[in-house]
Formats: sequence, structure tokens, C-alpha cells
Amino acid sequence: MGRELINAHGGRLVNRVVQDELRKEKKSKAGLYKKISVDDSTVSFFEMIAIGALSPLEGFMCSENYNSVLRSMHLQTGVPWTVPITLKISSQLASELRIGEKCSVCEKNGNILGTIVVQEKFQVDRQLEYQLIHQSTLGVTSSRLLSSSRETIAIGGEIELLDYPSYKSNTSYRHEPAQARKIFTDRGWHRVVAFQNPNPIGNSRESVEKCALDIVDGLFLHPPIDECHSEDTFIMTEIRKYVELIQNYYPSDRVVLGIFPWAKFHAGPREVVMQAIIRKNFGCSHFIVAEKNLDANDCFSILDLQRIFNEFRPEDLEITPIFAEETFYCEKCEAIVTAKTCQHQNHLQNEGSVSNGKAMLSKGALPPLEFSNKDVFPILIDELWNSNSRSRVLACNHNGVQFNPKLLRFLSG
Repeated sequence: MGRELINAHGGRLVNRVVQDELRKEKKSKAGLYKKISVDDSTVSFFEMIAIGALSPLEGFMCSENYNSVLRSMHLQTGVPWTVPITLKISSQLASELRIGEKCSVCEKNGNILGTIVVQEKFQVDRQLEYQLIHQSTLGVTSSRLLSSSRETIAIGGEIELLDYPSYKSNTSYRHEPAQARKIFTDRGWHRVVAFQNPNPIGNSRESVEKCALDIVDGLFLHPPIDECHSEDTFIMTEIRKYVELIQNYYPSDRVVLGIFPWAKFHAGPREVVMQAIIRKNFGCSHFIVAEKNLDANDCFSILDLQRIFNEFRPEDLEITPIFAEETFYCEKCEAIVTAKTCQHQNHLQNEGSVSNGKAMLSKGALPPLEFSNKDVFPILIDELWNSNSRSRVLACNHNGVQFNPKLLRFLSG
């Protein structure tokens, strides 16, 4: 790899975004095509394909890649890939579409995202998807499915993006893969570690990130943000937490923050491999793998994540996983540790989650400083203040932290 950034997955960064000068004419024509209305997850996948985050895909999968990914976790070309990316439609609509026909793909509000050329129509096996991807034999009706869609017909074919999703947030932290790569290159980085954790608050996360930063040129904090179901104020609050930490506790010239508008697969360890592949497309050579990458309800462990990465040859996957053990606060060491680095098993405490921290604040108590750096407490308080819950938050000083004066008025009201 030398001093260059890691190659995109499959060797080339895909770009299916229509150039500005052609967009108006093509969108006008797209208004005349048959329309396919898709759910929020498919909207996210459509954009991710177009901007190259899902390279080497240039469109939604056809049956050969779909079946290959389900059974072997590889595309037909032999490139590692763990989750099928499909566009499911109703059987009635499928009967109306012709092979080779160009169709418009629309959001639920009617906004035309772009077009797809129908290369193939095929039957998907939702039961098999669940069994192989979720590693379970539960029935489809009782499962958390890959998509909310109940359709069993999918169409495959190349896409073109004519317009970004209408819910796209207005923030400078929303980097596309080509933009992130330029930022890294301009900073002279070639070894970049990414971390997806959706929660900035917590000293254990900071400890893991800084340990990884010791072996690379830069850190790419890339939290997933559900833009479709989040208000801009919520998104900016989440960004503010990261910015506060970066400015006060990290070498800011070695950290880049970017939000990632991604729909979850709910695919357990397979999803974590996809998280790594996507960050490779953004230019990252390393990816922090932790149990926190999984859904809160998943029963998988860090060993399960290690096992699935071991199923791929390092030279095929290329991006290097960094496995992070579960962290604790040790009262004896007065430090963040893991079970592997500390002998005081009776003194280990789980670090509180953000939800636990907010619960403490809402009851008038302050989380201990081992929970997180003090600069984020005012942001959490502001978040509670601006919510509709009218949480009873204690306004006080704690080790020099000045809390929002709005809280005094709030409590007195």
C-alpha cells in the first residue's frame, strides 16, 4: 500500500451520482418512467451505492450475487461481502416491469431519487435470509427482519442518483467516501482507523480510540445517524458532543468527524464486517471492532466477531480489524481497564451508558467523572432541557463544572 490510502473494496471507488449539469434533464425524463416507491432503508442503500460507500456495487444485487452472499459471504467475483443489498417490490409491480426497462426510484413523499435499469427479477427467500444472516431458525413472522418490507420479489440492476434524499441533514460533517479520502490525503494520512460507535459519551470509548490512534496516522469518528427519523436539532446535538470531546481531549489535527446516514441490517456479526468494508471505501485501513458495534439486543460476543473476521483471508478483506475488549472502571486502579489488563476482578464496574447518565441527571444526580469527561455534562443537560420530558435535573457545580442557568428557572417553575 506504501504511502497511499487503502484501495476501495474491489479495487475502484464507484460513483453513480449524476453530474450537476445533466441532473435537471435526466430528472425531467425520470418523471415519465414507471415509479418504484421504496422504504427508508432502501433509500439509504440507494444513496450509499451511488456515492461509493458500497463499492464495488453499482446497483442492487441480482440473483447470483444475492445467493452467493447469503451462502458464502462473497460476491460472485470472490470479493468478501456479508449482507445482500436488494430492492424488493410487490409481485404486482414486478409483473408490470420489463427486463431492460428504466424506472424511477422514489421516496415515500414522491421525491425521485434516481433511476434503475431492470436487469433481473427474482424470488428472494426471506426465511433463508433470516436463518443465515441472523444465525437463527426462528420463523420469519417473529424475527427482526433485514428490511421492513414483506415483499418476496427483488429487482437487480445499475442505478443513477439524481437527487439526494429529502431528509439529508444540512451539516458539513456529512462526508462522502471521495470527500473523506481527500481530507485524509490532504492531511498526509495513509493509515486511518475508523470507529462507528453511535455514542460519543464514555471514557471507555475514548480509551479505545486513543489506543488505536497510537498505531495509525489518524482517527475517523464515523457514528451512524438515522437522518430519516431524526430532527436536525437532534443531529446537531449529537455532533456537538463529539466536537466538544475532540476539541478538549483529542489531538484535533489527528481526528476527523463524519456522520454516517446508514440504515441498520440487524445482521449481527455479518453487519460488523459490512461496517468495516464500508469504512474501507471511505479510505480507512483499520476498523475498531467492539461488542458496541452490535445492536443492544444482540446476544453475540467479541469472540463471535473475531470468528467471522477469521473466515476471510486478510489479503482479501484488506482492512485490519482491531478487536476491543469490554472495558470497565477499576476502583483500585482508578482507570479504565479490561479483564485482560487488570487483576482486581472484585473492583470492576461497568461504565454507565449514556441512557444511564441521562437517568442520573434527570433524578438530580451527577454521573461520576469516571463516566465521561465533564465537558459533556452540560450538553446532556441541554438535551434533557430541550426534550419534552421536563426532567428534574439538579443545577449545581461539580468539580468546577458550571451548569446551564436555564435549569434553575426550570426547577423553580
